[in-house]
Amino acid sequence: MFIYLDDPEICRSAENLVTEQIQKKLDAIQSAGGGELRIPAGRYLCASLSLPSNLVLSLEAGAEIVASENIEDYYHITTQSMAELSYRALLYAKGKSNIKICGKGLIEGQDSKWFSQHADDAGYRMPKVERPRMLVLEGCDNVTLNDFTIQRSPMWTIHLVCCSNVAIDNVKVNNHLYLPNTDSIDIDSCQYVRIANCFLSAADDGVCIKTTRKKVQGCQDTKHVTVTNCVIRSRGAAIKVGTETFGNVESVLVSNISIFDSNRAIALVSRDGGNLRQMMFSNIIFESRLCVPHHWGKAEPIGISVRYRDPAIRPGNIENITFSNISGECHGAISLYSEIEHAVSGIEFNGITLTQIHTDHDDFGYYDIRPPCNPDTPTGMGLDNSYKINPETKKPFGVEIYKNGIPAIYSFGVTEFEVNNLKVIRENSDSNVWNKDNDIYIVK
Repeated sequence: MFIYLDDPEICRSAENLVTEQIQKKLDAIQSAGGGELRIPAGRYLCASLSLPSNLVLSLEAGAEIVASENIEDYYHITTQSMAELSYRALLYAKGKSNIKICGKGLIEGQDSKWFSQHADDAGYRMPKVERPRMLVLEGCDNVTLNDFTIQRSPMWTIHLVCCSNVAIDNVKVNNHLYLPNTDSIDIDSCQYVRIANCFLSAADDGVCIKTTRKKVQGCQDTKHVTVTNCVIRSRGAAIKVGTETFGNVESVLVSNISIFDSNRAIALVSRDGGNLRQMMFSNIIFESRLCVPHHWGKAEPIGISVRYRDPAIRPGNIENITFSNISGECHGAISLYSEIEHAVSGIEFNGITLTQIHTDHDDFGYYDIRPPCNPDTPTGMGLDNSYKINPETKKPFGVEIYKNGIPAIYSFGVTEFEVNNLKVIRENSDSNVWNKDNDIYIVK
């Protein structure tokens, strides 16, 4: 079945909701066993569309699916997965197969209405409790996302949960750089995933590979994920594995990535019991810059950490990880941190070039091992999970000073790593902020 959305009664100016009218077209495709819905130029105000199996959703150039700013418009669909406290989505499918979203069109999230209009002293704009994600697919197989753009998402942008056989190619995400929890792509308990040729820009993580807590068991591990030929900007981590790690993450390949204007280039964060293992990161150029203090990261090129979040759950191990041909500019150092002996092992750094740049930023000389951030509520969300001031240090809990100055590689509680061909270039090399005696500084 082929449907061209040219009905004259459908509002194309985003002044009136057209959710019901578009959903009827999608339901007709479901009844026919599959087909294509092609959306022509225009602005279509929607909330919570349910996608069927065997669907091609094609957005022509000039077509915009515009997310409603009213959370009540989303209440007719509840996602199984939760992001922060949100169970809402603009585009949603559960247990479907053969879904393709493509075309030169746009998905517009209308982010600003979901946050306070003014930032606090730390640069934080308080979000509303419930915000919709733009695309949530749960338990879907054979998913293809091509060529379209999503901008101004108020929450996680693309969230794939327990999906398999996923191809994301030439997708552009362009979100606000100061609105929290607006990750570009979240790969959550998925297998056989390929991400290529994307441009991603957001205030939170670029590509985040994780295993969140699930209501339904049996869908936990993330395996066989490749990310290649992408350009990424992030105020979180451009490439992150974790933080939510209730299942294992393994067999991940990341290559040929250009990271710019980002708070942290690469982060591997173990907190919730799952192991992170068998990963390779190669041919990556980065810029890691300090930004506003509530965002995790202090301009580390690479951050690896194992910490307890829930005192009753031992965090999983991080093992057999290789970094090769990594080069860029940073305000910080490569940071390795573990609260548990031998929890981090088999780490290799090959061909690393760091150009460490001096700055007058207040957080220069510190590294970041958040979360947790509030010792009273270590499993909390929101600001409890990102920004709680330690009265002794006047910095957030989890933000620590480099002992004896900034080295190239700082290791606390981690000794099982190998470094080959490390080159360090320092701006203002005579400054006392640098560790001049040790490129690699180990605290046992």
